[in-house]
Amino acid sequence: MEYTFRTLRADEIDVRVATTKSDGMGLLLYKDARCDMNILDETFGVSRWQRVHELINGNLFCSVGINFPDANGNEHWVWKQDVGTESYTEKEKGQASDSFKRACFNWGIGRELYTAPFIWVTGCDKYDKFKVKEIAYSENRKINKLVIVKVKYDNEIVVYEFDTGKPKTEAKAKTETKPKAETKAKSEPDKPKTDERMRNIDLMYATAENNGFNKEELTIIVMGKYKIKPSEMSSEQAIECANNIVTSPVKLKHWLEKQKEKGIA
Repeated sequence: MEYTFRTLRADEIDVRVATTKSDGMGLLLYKDARCDMNILDETFGVSRWQRVHELINGNLFCSVGINFPDANGNEHWVWKQDVGTESYTEKEKGQASDSFKRACFNWGIGRELYTAPFIWVTGCDKYDKFKVKEIAYSENRKINKLVIVKVKYDNEIVVYEFDTGKPKTEAKAKTETKPKAETKAKSEPDKPKTDERMRNIDLMYATAENNGFNKEELTIIVMGKYKIKPSEMSSEQAIECANNIVTSPVKLKHWLEKQKEKGIA
């Protein structure tokens, strides 16, 4: 039996600062372990899923199992597994939580966050608190509307808006009166998507640099996971990679060391 998890609500999504520069900062969307547990309970009930942790070669893995009973009521457990990395505060707890969240990503919980657009804000401080005010998805579960606010005391200030469905009446009127401009617009239908992809790749590079990875090391990471060059990555792959760098810097550094030992890096 196939199950599809619902997409995340705005109040279930957290916002973290991925990188900071003099002209602004890049933000990333993520979920916490409580969100995963709530959605598993909501979808299957408290008795039809479980998690198991185990150490493999010194790394803490989490397996999330879901019980899919057959037509006769016999139990049939399906498992998906992933590894975690320690947080900067509590090593064991951080590894357990991170591995659980990653295993839930494998099940599809919150995977739509990897379709987030490039999020760049200005006029903010790295200590500011942000939250998702609004979010919407397309039929294929891609984010098509996103509003992020900065929370200061009791005030919420909109710092980022993204809406693929917002009409551009002014631009349309101009192209209707200028046939040449209309022809040019039609010849470049993928330019906005290309611009977004390149911005997310730039964000990935900046995130890597802020977390102590140089360009050569990032290339090795990308080639190892995606089998392509960084410049060939899709927008979703760049966001996913940036998230992995922020959440698993220690794990990636260990992996790089092993590659160097093998003579690959």
